[in-house]
Amino acid sequence: MHRSIAAHFVLCLCVSGVGFSSVAKAITIYATSYEGQAIYQCDTVTNTNTLVHSTVSVGSPDSLIFDPAGRIIYSTTTSGTVQSYNPVGNFDTTLAITTHPVDLALDPSGATFLVSDIGSPSIKRIPVTGGAPTLVVSGPYDGGIAYANGNLFAIANHNEVDQLNPTTGALVNSSVPNALLDLDGMTYDPLTQ
Repeated sequence: MHRSIAAHFVLCLCVSGVGFSSVAKAITIYATSYEGQAIYQCDTVTNTNTLVHSTVSVGSPDSLIFDPAGRIIYSTTTSGTVQSYNPVGNFDTTLAITTHPVDLALDPSGATFLVSDIGSPSIKRIPVTGGAPTLVVSGPYDGGIAYANGNLFAIANHNEVDQLNPTTGALVNSSVPNALLDLDGMTYDPLTQ
């Protein structure tokens, strides 16, 4: 059972009332609740969480991203689907069915996104409008995926980070595996380029 740890942590901060610095810029964070089967919006100024969407009808959400049209795309590990929630029309659409989808990354083009599937360890590409997933690469990819300056990175075996060719999935480079690690999610920090 994987969870969006960073998002879960932010959600816990808001729920517990720990609060954020009053001089901090207002930020809205979206988080998934695996056990609660929901997506929440966290306001860092008021330290409140607002239910955005209940996912009870489709399962427990793990990862989420926004597509260019403002829809929330999220993986549901318990039902094996990738969903698109339109907050404007308040409706949920199944974009694709995979074995056990976890982490997501929006392709720089905005037309497709990637999903890591731990049920059949692989990375698959899905159009943001929905459709059958196409295999990018099979292998030990069981965690986070992220694009950084046009490069694709993926967690392999929960203990290394691989750089992959974003089109073919071919291995470009790999970190040294470390059995002491238990890596899951990842993101790219554009401020440290």
